[in-house]
Amino acid sequence: MSAIRRLPPDLIRNVRPVHVLLFCHTLEPGGAERVVLSIAQGLDRGKFAPVACAFKNGPLLATFRQLDIPVFVFDRRARDPRNACDLLRIIRTHRIHILHSHAFTSSVWGRLIGTLAHVPVLLTTEHTIASAKTRLQRSVERLLSPLTDKTIAVSDAVRQSHIIEEKIQPTKIVTIYNGISPWDESNVEKHPARVSLQEEFRLPPHARILATVGRLALPKGHGVLLEAFRLVQQSHPDTYLLVAGEGPLEGQLRHAAATLGIQKKLIWAGFRPDARRILAAADVCVVPSTREGFSLTLLEAMSVGRPIVASDVGGNAEALNGNECGVLVRPGDPTALAQAIASVLNDPPGGTALGLKAHARFDNCFTIQRMIRDLEALYDSLLAKRGYTHPPTLADTCTDTSQADLVSR
Repeated sequence: MSAIRRLPPDLIRNVRPVHVLLFCHTLEPGGAERVVLSIAQGLDRGKFAPVACAFKNGPLLATFRQLDIPVFVFDRRARDPRNACDLLRIIRTHRIHILHSHAFTSSVWGRLIGTLAHVPVLLTTEHTIASAKTRLQRSVERLLSPLTDKTIAVSDAVRQSHIIEEKIQPTKIVTIYNGISPWDESNVEKHPARVSLQEEFRLPPHARILATVGRLALPKGHGVLLEAFRLVQQSHPDTYLLVAGEGPLEGQLRHAAATLGIQKKLIWAGFRPDARRILAAADVCVVPSTREGFSLTLLEAMSVGRPIVASDVGGNAEALNGNECGVLVRPGDPTALAQAIASVLNDPPGGTALGLKAHARFDNCFTIQRMIRDLEALYDSLLAKRGYTHPPTLADTCTDTSQADLVSR
């Protein structure tokens, strides 16, 4: 099937820039959508020209426009056949060389229409484990695999799940970890953020803060965290839990907090664009997810150098290198989560050491620069298989000459 998109020899040529269509389901600021924005923002504009497209509108639309990135929104149900015509028009108008889709529905449309439009390279990114999909969706993925030049998994755990459950050939799926921008070094110390947070929420000076950031939805494990926090309160009554995020379970979670009797020590902060400031102010950052691909909240906590307690799901163990840079617990176990949080609160020097290790690992492995570098290398390798190459820029030529001169000496 991939031969359909192979160009005739007389049309194979050098190109600059390569036009990349980043296709996602919505422009709401969720994890996958933030990754799409980071890719669009981080790609080398001398080599790549990003274009964004989504089925549903959201706050990220303004951000794409501020970055001068063409962005298109269908604002229809994903199954509407008019979407296919619009997507085909975008591909042809912008002469797309790479169609990189994210999330199931976008990936289905992207690969089908991309094949019909003879897009040279089709990729999709899997942001979560295969079991999060229905049996029908996994069957569709198997059928579309021949149309896919490469599937990107955001962690090795995600990669293995798709190999096992969807029978994806191991050579067709590669791991590229998510990355985020580094936290300003001047803000790594918790105290300035902590003072401002205490003032904003009127917390007593001696209060110890647990913080979690994420959409208030079932896979994020907030219900487990509330039960764990009740247990933590028994031994550490000076702790407060700050929950940043919005979502469909907010009413249910508020009711649960009242039932557990912890509402007076619980702060519902809502959606926060300054989520890392909240994590930087915390004594412990908690990631209680029951299902994850590769948590951006975990990376944010690592980037600010705070102690982390996280459930051992998805790529969390890969991010923290086991328990070397944080404390991992069984998912869905409030008692284990409470014990892990208490152990960090009881050992401030040990918590500080964990935070410093997490910060160092983030700098080495999970910056946006590293993600973009790996992604651009993959783009280039797949384009080369289709006969496309980037003509060298003046900077490339100068660099190559410099290296040749060093070798000759």
